[in-house]
Amino acid sequence: SMTVSQLLGLADERVVPTLAAMPDVAGDIEFALAQGWLAQGDMARTEQLARRSLTRATGGGDRPREAMARALLSYVNY
Repeated sequence: SMTVSQLLGLADERVVPTLAAMPDVAGDIEFALAQGWLAQGDMARTEQLARRSLTRATGGGDRPREAMARALLSYVNY
């Protein structure tokens, strides 16, 4: 059986690169993974994934996704 941390790490390694051609979906997955790491108490990974999600949202001009990622980053950095 896998731990939650192992599952989150596996998803980041395998799922996100597979979705590189769909930046909005990849950004959503990164955001969801960031929330998972936040629940695990790993602020460094949370911040890393939230920043990646923010980069994708900003690059695509997606203001709602950008706002979500910025809110999560604000929480992590507070």
